[in-house]
Amino acid sequence: MTKLFSYPMKKLVVLTVLIATLFTLIACINENEHTNDTDVTITFETNDTVTKGSVIIKSGTLLSETDLSIHDREHFTFNGWYIDEALTQPFDPLEEIKESIKLYAKWTEDEVPTYRYELLFNGGNYWYENREQMVDDFISDYNTFSDNTYTLETLPMDKDSLLDIAEFMYEETYRTKWLWLTRYLRLVGSDTNKSSMSALLAQSSLDKFLAQNEKNRKAVSYEIRAFIKGAQFTDDATLSSSDYTDTELKTGFWPFIVGSQQAIFEDAKHEVILPTTLYKEGFVFYGWYLTENFYGEPVTKINGSATLFARFDGENPIDSVIIENEVEYMEKGTELALDITILPLDATYTDLRFEIREQSVASISADGVITALNEGEFTLYIMAENGRLLKVLDMTVYPKDDINLTFNEGFNGYLKVDEQFEIEVTGVGRDASSNHYTFSVVDDSVIQMSESGVFNALKVGSTEINILNLDTVVMTYTAIVQDDLSTSRVDQLLELLRDGHNAVATPFTLVTRYETTNEWRDPRHESVNTYLFDDLVIDKDSYPMPDGLKNSGARPSTEFILLHDTANLHIGLMAHGAFFQSAANAVSIHYITGDYGVLQSLAEDRIGWHAGDGTGTSFQWYKTGVMATNNEKPFIDISEDGFFTFNGEKSVVEAPRGLNGEILTRDYFTYLGPTWDIFDGEYVIGRTYLATNQQKRGVIASFGGNRNSVGIEMSINVDGDIVDTVQRTAKLVAYLLEKYDLPNHRVISHNTTDGKGDPYTLHNTVYKGTWYFDRFMEHVEIEREILVNYSDAKITLTSDSDLVSSTGRITRFPDVTTEVKYTITVEIDGVSKSIDLVSVVPGMSTWNQYHGFFTPTQAWAKADYRN
Repeated sequence: MTKLFSYPMKKLVVLTVLIATLFTLIACINENEHTNDTDVTITFETNDTVTKGSVIIKSGTLLSETDLSIHDREHFTFNGWYIDEALTQPFDPLEEIKESIKLYAKWTEDEVPTYRYELLFNGGNYWYENREQMVDDFISDYNTFSDNTYTLETLPMDKDSLLDIAEFMYEETYRTKWLWLTRYLRLVGSDTNKSSMSALLAQSSLDKFLAQNEKNRKAVSYEIRAFIKGAQFTDDATLSSSDYTDTELKTGFWPFIVGSQQAIFEDAKHEVILPTTLYKEGFVFYGWYLTENFYGEPVTKINGSATLFARFDGENPIDSVIIENEVEYMEKGTELALDITILPLDATYTDLRFEIREQSVASISADGVITALNEGEFTLYIMAENGRLLKVLDMTVYPKDDINLTFNEGFNGYLKVDEQFEIEVTGVGRDASSNHYTFSVVDDSVIQMSESGVFNALKVGSTEINILNLDTVVMTYTAIVQDDLSTSRVDQLLELLRDGHNAVATPFTLVTRYETTNEWRDPRHESVNTYLFDDLVIDKDSYPMPDGLKNSGARPSTEFILLHDTANLHIGLMAHGAFFQSAANAVSIHYITGDYGVLQSLAEDRIGWHAGDGTGTSFQWYKTGVMATNNEKPFIDISEDGFFTFNGEKSVVEAPRGLNGEILTRDYFTYLGPTWDIFDGEYVIGRTYLATNQQKRGVIASFGGNRNSVGIEMSINVDGDIVDTVQRTAKLVAYLLEKYDLPNHRVISHNTTDGKGDPYTLHNTVYKGTWYFDRFMEHVEIEREILVNYSDAKITLTSDSDLVSSTGRITRFPDVTTEVKYTITVEIDGVSKSIDLVSVVPGMSTWNQYHGFFTPTQAWAKADYRN
């Protein structure tokens, strides 16, 4: 074996290796000692409003969780630290840091819904406490623009100075800020300068403004300077300004300042701190409220949709009010003048506002007098002048103690021997409603009571029935047992008038005018009889339409009698006669009724302008192919494939289609539906069309209004008697139906021909739970029958009661329920005979009277009464 080294040589090698190892270890130790002794600095960029202080650690060590901690940021989520500003390279917290670095925080905004809020300034503004501050601000801005030092006192008012105000008003820095001034002065400026102020607002650049009119530069300067000065510019007589010494003109600008300031804030996020400084000249700002009556505490911040109301008040505002004569209830028809003490006694502003929202129950005057109108409950709100709610008082109105009388169905007040009738009594009022009522018959040989409230007629004659509350008679009703009537014409006419008698003169409220937000209501009693005891007198001389004026030639035929009402509350019969006669009004009508008379305007044979269906489309009756089984009004509908049906049987006449060609349903019909008749036993239908000039979606209307009808306008003025007008119109309609030999169902309304709600009186009023048009036609029927069969008769009504007129109308509202007796006398060919009748007239407290404008209860476009 060969040995590579001798023993001494081995020792040398080992020694050399040991030495080398030693030096290596020493070097490593020295290197480590050098690293641990070096500090490095980590700085942080938080990308936030709050900073994070830097951290110093030894090189080669790690950052602790505490070193890397960061504060919470509201509405944001922390997504870690990054080593680059672009936030693309995440920092590794497990990597040793050997040198100073900067770390960047990454945030993700939380998903937060936006909201909208609105500030209602109530006359306040952000900028100016008073007019003087506004003036100083304008002059200051102008001085900055023009390098001047004017004050209000030194502002020149000659015609050649400050002609660069127009340039100032177009300077980008100032234009938006002062546009409110332009808007104000273009309205209140002088007639010579208004157009220039308008141009300052309308023209988009100074060059266009100057080019628009050569006077613009001077006119604007003069008008603005006069307003700022609070004077009138007169140095240039051709362009003199308005006179701003007038307090109203001088101080009327505040709404324009308010309008120029942002009030609606869209896309708000998180919590919003509301502005705490708001000005209103002469007032103190007390904060923002969530209710317009400043109820509750003011708010300073919001975090969701809201409308905020600025409260302004005097330096010493009203704290509370005390009603010295406070009550819980009132009696209908009474008044209460509130005796109010305001606290503190030295409050700055002491004017109060009152509000009762239940206007049908009670009203209140500006000086605090409550009038109880109808039974019900109401709430009285008492507010400071600025609308701040001070007191709420709940009150009740009770009717005066009275009774309501109702009779059994079918009893109309005319009684014959062996007949029976019933009376039901209902008490009304705070005390009477719980009372127990009894009856006693004065002469029980004429009338006998078989059980309480049930009466039997024993013989011809009359007797009183006393209605008692305990031992007190509260009302007396006279029952009259009549002889049988014969077949003579006198007796038959009396029987017809007897059948028209009303046992109760029904109280109801007519709706004579309808608008989108309110309707006019007029409370009345029915007449004592369906027949109007008056002659039809047509005044053809007062306001005749001149020949050839406002018509479209001769009417080709008379197919209908068409009804309107004037919808004018303020003028009556004669004034409407003048209205229709005037060439300035492009409408014409044949007759006008109202105020106890009838006027003829347009000749009957002329085509009028009143029905909304034009004058160029001819009318035609179409055979339906459906045979009639009786003379009653058929039930008209539309089949699934778009044809009219009569009593469920499909006709050959196609119905009009909708705006998009769709098949319609019967809820597109007008109130009366399509016009119809029966010829030779077959139903016919009038020419129809889709009318869209009154209702946007359209209605199925009928032609024949202007060209083929006699038109009547009913006056509904508040100082007239609308029930008389309705009955007088029925008398005229009966005359015209007979004259033109038309069946009663040929009476139509303006609604029939184009969908308008007219006549509102007949379409909106509810009578005994149904449509007033039906009651109107009952008037027409009795008037026509008497006209046809008894035109030679003399008919009169007499009564000792001042509640009943000679025409049968109830002339006033009785305080309590009252009976009225009247006599009908008929004379034919020298033979005269009379009958006595009794009607009950309900008292004021037994029903509610609504007189004036009220919120609509039944929009005219409803289909409730369509047949």
